[in-house]
Parts: sequence; C-alpha cells; structure tokens
Amino acid sequence: MLFSIGARVTRRNRLRGGRRRRRVVVMAQGICRTKFRSVRAWIEGESLMCRIDCGEPNDVNLHEYRRARKKYNCGECGRSIAKGETYRLDKTLYDSSWSSWRTCSHCDAGREWLSRECGGWIFQEVREEIEEHALEYPIVAYSLLRFVVAARRQWKRFDDSGLMPVPAPLPSPNYIGAP
Repeated sequence: MLFSIGARVTRRNRLRGGRRRRRVVVMAQGICRTKFRSVRAWIEGESLMCRIDCGEPNDVNLHEYRRARKKYNCGECGRSIAKGETYRLDKTLYDSSWSSWRTCSHCDAGREWLSRECGGWIFQEVREEIEEHALEYPIVAYSLLRFVVAARRQWKRFDDSGLMPVPAPLPSPNYIGAP
C-alpha cells in the first residue's frame, strides 16, 4: 500500500546569496525531530536516511489519475499541467484535515521510484529526496541526477520546443550488477 508522510516543511530566512535553507520537521511517536540535509553532512560521514524513515503515514491516502479539464500546477516541480494532460490527484487526511495534491506524470515517475525503494515519499520533497539518493547510490546516480535536472527545468526541453518525454522507470540500486 502506498502512503506518504504527514510532515511540515518550513523555510528559514534567506541565507547569503539569496539561497534558502530548508528544514524538515517530521513528527514520529510524539517526538519532533529536525533533520538538516546537506552534501556537507554526507561528506563528513553522517549517514543519510530516507525522509520516510521514522515518520507517520497519513490517516487516509486516496489517489487517482485524471485528465486535466483546466490548467493546474504540479506540486513537485511547479510547472503548469496543461489542459488535456494526465496528472495524479492525491487526497490525504492527516490530523483531521484534508489536503489535495496534483502531480504531473513526469514527477510521478520519481514518486513511483521512491515508493518502490523507500516505501513512500513526502509531498513536495521528491526531487530533493532523489538528489540525496544519488549521493548514496553512485551506481545509479547518473539516472537519478538526470531526473533532478529535468525536474528543476520543469521538464522543458533544452531547445525550448516543448516538454521532455515522461521518464522511463528509474533503475533500482538493489538489482544493478546482480547475476
């Protein structure tokens, strides 16, 4: 069964150079944990774990695939989902409040990979999570980082002639090189 973590994502004040630092607060067993995730922590030997670890699933998670009747925005990459395009609609109940999320079919490929490899995902954190997994699994880093770059570009082609095709399923680090 697919589930996602109910998590609050907050943003701190702007740092030097206009960048923002993200803080992910995950509620687990009544204890609030804050995780700062960075490449520096990985280089210094701190083990990175999936953001799904130590989290709580939503009370209810419903999803369906729809064809857009009007223009929507993707909750992961932020691009416009055009009229007539297929997207995924998730409706979740967490702490007695309902939320709905729309995801383009391009970003849904990343969600499927995280669901298969980690057991779930956090809404609006798919790209960052895949980028961190690229550091953990160098054997599939190229494919994962291609996904990240394309999502940052909001799936626009480099020659601006339209959208990139929906990505093929991302490779699993568990089965690469197995006899």
